[in-house]
Amino acid sequence: MEMGGLDERFRIAYEDVDFALRLNQKMTDSIFVSDAAVCHPWRTLKLEGNNWKKAGYQFQELLIFLQKHPDQYQIHSPKVFLRNALRGIIKEIPLGFLKFKGKGTWFKVQKIFQSLYCAYIVYRFRYGGEIF
Repeated sequence: MEMGGLDERFRIAYEDVDFALRLNQKMTDSIFVSDAAVCHPWRTLKLEGNNWKKAGYQFQELLIFLQKHPDQYQIHSPKVFLRNALRGIIKEIPLGFLKFKGKGTWFKVQKIFQSLYCAYIVYRFRYGGEIF
């Protein structure tokens, strides 16, 4: 079976999601190999300096994925991202305060804002308007 490998338009993210989706669409059987591993070179994501991931990378990669697979819009709809943000506000932040004494709260707040922004850009993508 020819799969064509990983799509190089995905520079940082979603290449694995795209590949798995294409495998699934070919209706192939797959198996889980617990001893298999993928090793990436060590990289960091800092607030400043020379990062391998530029700010906003996940949003651009999501739009590439949705352009390639418009049938996946329901799974990546604004409603999904809004639900994720709401879960963070209602469940994960209070749990973080109770269980971890507030440690990691700023990280979770950033994730909530990322989910809200994903909802916005997916909505704009779906209903018109240039995003980037």
